[in-house]
Amino acid sequence: MKLRCYIIDDEAHAVAYLKALVERTDSLELIGSATSPVFALKEITKLRPDVVFSDIDMPDLNGLELAAVLKDRARLIFTTSYRDYAVDAFEHEAVDYLLKPFSTERFQAAVEKLLAGTPISAEAAPSRFFVKSGARGTLLPVEPGDVIFASALSNYIEINMLDRKIVTYLTLEELLQNLPRDRFLRIHRSHIINTAYIKRIESDQIILSDGSALTVGRTYQKSFQLAIAGRSLISSRENSDKAK
Repeated sequence: MKLRCYIIDDEAHAVAYLKALVERTDSLELIGSATSPVFALKEITKLRPDVVFSDIDMPDLNGLELAAVLKDRARLIFTTSYRDYAVDAFEHEAVDYLLKPFSTERFQAAVEKLLAGTPISAEAAPSRFFVKSGARGTLLPVEPGDVIFASALSNYIEINMLDRKIVTYLTLEELLQNLPRDRFLRIHRSHIINTAYIKRIESDQIILSDGSALTVGRTYQKSFQLAIAGRSLISSRENSDKAK
């Protein structure tokens, strides 16, 4: 089975070079590319590639900001002309860091690292899991589709579901790893939401179907706006009217 790839670089010749390398690699399949990272994010939301080859130093949205949005949705291999981003790249759990100009052999070494891991996909999370709650040894089932949002409570988290709430000794990050990545978003250091239950968005406030109002944290505002933009349908006429 081939890994589905997407390429992002603001330089067309760099995209062309990566395209040629991907197309000559039997284990990879190219499903898209872009020179605009903002456009690429919308494409990636729809196409759900297994791996993204991304430049770092790009206008409007750099590769590290993009990585924060794509976390757990696709594996990342960074391509850049700058050594200074290496530490930041691996903090975003990048598979590899290719320093331009890189050779075919160096590219293939990155692919070998990629193949050694397990491809991430939206379906990777289990449909049902259990968490400890209450008395020792008590395990309660959690259906991801029933989770409206989850909030951090000191050393615990509260999972708010359609029919009940569960308090369990976990972190939000541990919970997020077991939720479908195409539906759940981290909007605050203390909140994860299920986008299926968003009733409306008012500036930095998210109103959920159960009436809860959660604020998007300052450090999460850009990634949230970009994630929502990739799922928003806005008439092109609206943009042309604003330009008048």
